[in-house]
Amino acid sequence: RREQTRLLVERLALVARHTASAVLFTDPERRIVWVNEAFTRISGYTEAEAIGRSPAFLQGPDTSPVTTAAIREALAGNRPYQGEILNYSKSGHPYWIELEIIPHRDGEGRLAGYIGVQVEITTRKKTELALRERDERFAAISRHVTGVFYQYELSADGRGRFLFVSDAAESLWGLPPSRIVGVDQALDPYVHPEDRPPLHPPMRRSAETPCAAQSTIRYLHPARGLRHISSTDTPTRGRDGTVIWYGYASDVTDLVEAQQAVRDNEENLRVILESIPAAIFLKDDRGRWLFANPLGLARAGLLRTPWRYRTNEDFAALFPDRADYFLDCSITDEQAWRTRLPLTFEEQSTAPDG
Repeated sequence: RREQTRLLVERLALVARHTASAVLFTDPERRIVWVNEAFTRISGYTEAEAIGRSPAFLQGPDTSPVTTAAIREALAGNRPYQGEILNYSKSGHPYWIELEIIPHRDGEGRLAGYIGVQVEITTRKKTELALRERDERFAAISRHVTGVFYQYELSADGRGRFLFVSDAAESLWGLPPSRIVGVDQALDPYVHPEDRPPLHPPMRRSAETPCAAQSTIRYLHPARGLRHISSTDTPTRGRDGTVIWYGYASDVTDLVEAQQAVRDNEENLRVILESIPAAIFLKDDRGRWLFANPLGLARAGLLRTPWRYRTNEDFAALFPDRADYFLDCSITDEQAWRTRLPLTFEEQSTAPDG
C-alpha cells in the first residue's frame, strides 16, 4: 500500500510540479508527503520543513475556526472540501487561498491520502474588502441624507431606466427600489405632464454635449401629492451610444414654495407702492437705486432712463442741467445713512414737464 502511494505521488507530482498553484499530497493520516515549488514560493516553507506535518500548521490566529471545523467535518466523512481560508507564511504574513482538498483512493477503494490544491487569492480578497468597505461607507452616507443617489441609463434607442437607486428612493419618489431599478421609464407616470417630454431639456443637452445637468421637475408623489424634485447629474458616454448619468436627487418643495412666496410678496408690495400717491425710492448702502415707483421716477425725471443699480452721481453725469438736484440728493442720503435716523425735509423743484 505504501508503494502504491509512492507511485501515485510520483505520477501526480509530474503534473503538479509545473502548475502555478500550490499543491501538496498527504498520507491517510493527513501528514504532508510532498509539496511543489509553488507551495514553497507562496508559504515560504521548504519541502523539508513541510514534510511530515499537518497542513494545519499553516493556520494562524485569524484563521476562521468555522472554516477549519468545516474542513475536519468534510474529511471525516471522506468528502472533498472546497472553500477559502486564511493561512500564514513562514514569515508570519497572512495570505488568503482558495483551497480544494480531494480524498484519493487506491485501486482497492482504500483511502490512499489527500491532494490539496491552493490558489492564492490575497489580492482578490483585498479588492473585495475594499469594495465592501466602500459600499458600507456609501450605505452609511446614504442613510444620513434625505436625497437619493442614482445611476440612470439612456440607451441608444431612447429608452431610459435606473440602474441603481439608494435607500431613500421610496421616501423621495414613493416607490420601492424594486419598482424603479431596471424598469423602463419607471417614474414617467408620476412626472407632471408639462415636465415630461421624451427627455427633460437639461438632460437632453447633457446627453448631447455631454455635460453636467441640473434640473427641477414637478413630481406627483403617490402619497404626498405635488412635489418639486431637483437633480444634479454627470454623464458618461459608452461606445454603443448609451449615456449613463451619476446623480443626486432631492426634494426642494419647501425651497420652491418659499421662493414663490417671496415673489408673490414682492409683487404685492410693488402693486401697493405703485398705487401710493407719493414718490418712493429704495437705495442700498452704496447709494444705488433698487426701487422707485412711477411717481418717484417722474419726480426725478427718469421715466425713460435705465435707472436700476445706478447712483445719484451717475444721474448727475447723465443730466448736467439737473446735476445740482441729484448731488443734493446724495448729500441727503449720506446724512440719513450716517445717522441711521429718519430724515424729514422739504424741497421745491421744477418737474421735467415744467
